[in-house]
Amino acid sequence: MITGTMTYLHLGLTNTFLTDWAVNFLTALVTVIPLGLTMMVLLTKRAKSYYPMTRRVCH
Repeated sequence: MITGTMTYLHLGLTNTFLTDWAVNFLTALVTVIPLGLTMMVLLTKRAKSYYPMTRRVCH
């Protein structure tokens, strides 16, 4: 959704919109998502090292 919106705002509705969007989506898929997941894991480990006595809350 975000990549489609940003592509539309940047380029407008052109004949190559779907191709441009697909390229942007695939770029985000292989770069931003793995980077975000890696950062989430690293920050979680760091937070646990700062607060080792916290309990995990289960709902």
